[in-house]
Amino acid sequence: MPAHHFNLYAHRAERRSALRADWRRPLAEGTKRELKALNDRARKRGVELAWSLSPGLDAAFDDPKDVSAAVEKLASVCDLGLRQLSLAVDDTPVNLATCASPTRSAKGCCRAARASC
Repeated sequence: MPAHHFNLYAHRAERRSALRADWRRPLAEGTKRELKALNDRARKRGVELAWSLSPGLDAAFDDPKDVSAAVEKLASVCDLGLRQLSLAVDDTPVNLATCASPTRSAKGCCRAARASC
């Protein structure tokens, strides 16, 4: 990839439940080993690995527990040596019906999430 001027690989395995449906749970030890090995291989080849968490299906962006769960999971990936992270919310419902306060607008929920991180 670096020979073609590509130096970043965004790893977004949405089909893995650890990133999507079970996003609040800590990563399993086996998954951590796989991710660390993938990051090590990428770095040896001059590629930065970016890891993405995708909590949009049921995250309450104004709930401190959900914000904390996302931050803790992302921090656990940093502990493996990765330095590029993303929080994928492209699949978040437009009305964010899962916000702790269902009457809040999407704009209000996103603002609450940014303020908490």
